[in-house]
Amino acid sequence: KQWYQRRVAITAGILEKEIGVDEAAKHAAVIAINELLLKEDPDVTLKALQNKKAYLNHIEVQNQAKYHDILFLAKLDKTETAQDEGKTSKDCDIYEFYLTHVEVQDIIDDINDIVRKEIAEAKFRTAISDINKCLANESASELIVALQVPASRLKHVNDKNSEIYLEFLVAAQNSREGNLNVEEIQEVLELAKKKKVPTATLR
Repeated sequence: KQWYQRRVAITAGILEKEIGVDEAAKHAAVIAINELLLKEDPDVTLKALQNKKAYLNHIEVQNQAKYHDILFLAKLDKTETAQDEGKTSKDCDIYEFYLTHVEVQDIIDDINDIVRKEIAEAKFRTAISDINKCLANESASELIVALQVPASRLKHVNDKNSEIYLEFLVAAQNSREGNLNVEEIQEVLELAKKKKVPTATLR
């Protein structure tokens, strides 16, 4: 480990001379991230990622555990792949074993995207569940609010049709003998607009 730390220090010094202080500082910060992943502490990893010298963007504090887990596994995989190919730290560039700045940023962006989708999906499920609860309560005023929640992903909802929506959706729910999904709700909204009985359609 001491030998490797000396190699890192030498590499940082060479980089500073060849590409400038800022770029060398970025490389040093990325190398530090790789080193600190070995501590297996998400808080430590987060602080390393937030280092301004690392020039990493879109760090979301709430995702720190996922950042650490995926970065740790990615670094482990990269190191093991290099070793399997017979590469050694003495003969190869350090980034044969360590994650690069681009790789770290890509992982951060991928995790952020996955988490956003997970949150959106959770909100969607809640919105559809709330609509079905409104039908059970047979409340037109509550229903129209629930139908207009953006997370429900429903289209063409008209405030003036609240009573018709309630009538048609309750009939559809009774016909189905269970909760309606988003496709069924949207279909009933379109049928209600045309004032057609939805029962047969959803059986």
